[in-house]
Amino acid sequence: MLYIAGINHFDPLGRRNLVKWLKDLARSCPGPPRLVAVEWGEKTFSEVVAQRPALRQHAEQLWPTATPHFLDTLMLGMGFEGDTHLEVLQGVETLWLDEGRVVDRYDIEHYAENRMKIYQSLLPKHSIGQDSQAVIHMSKEAWSRAESLTHGGSRDAKFASRLIDYLVAREEGWAIAIVGSNHASTAPGYMGSLVKKRGIQCAFSVLKPL
Repeated sequence: MLYIAGINHFDPLGRRNLVKWLKDLARSCPGPPRLVAVEWGEKTFSEVVAQRPALRQHAEQLWPTATPHFLDTLMLGMGFEGDTHLEVLQGVETLWLDEGRVVDRYDIEHYAENRMKIYQSLLPKHSIGQDSQAVIHMSKEAWSRAESLTHGGSRDAKFASRLIDYLVAREEGWAIAIVGSNHASTAPGYMGSLVKKRGIQCAFSVLKPL
């Protein structure tokens, strides 16, 4: 069984919601999963994670009255889909679905800066506070802007191929994939549909805010 979590990369509450989903899954499934597949390349992800403190510092300078909860949530929300599972499932193999992808060096080097621009855009222009309520608003706004489904592309085919190769070679047990909500779709051409079409039993969850 493959459990697929569809997330929104820009949702500042994505980490919290994913932790809950993972804990619920761990309680209901026998033993640990065979692997957790994530939508990152390992080296690229490590470069992004290293920028989390810089993002928090930037947010603190921009919003000097922000609560520590607000600042920490934004910091840990950047790239949450790549390491949240380590909080719940220690010692489980990580499959880097985007390994080998050619990325724009400028985009990676300025990842925190660009993410801050997105976070700023998720807040109302006349927001009077940066606290837990503001984070809830940002989460809902991020999902309201999610891209509509069209047709899966080459990355979906690559993700599906890597998952299928791994799962077919190891038939026992269960596994997890954490990807953007469109990749998790069963619409034609998306990763979810391609894996399911291969005969792998799947359970799909889209982790939208409650």
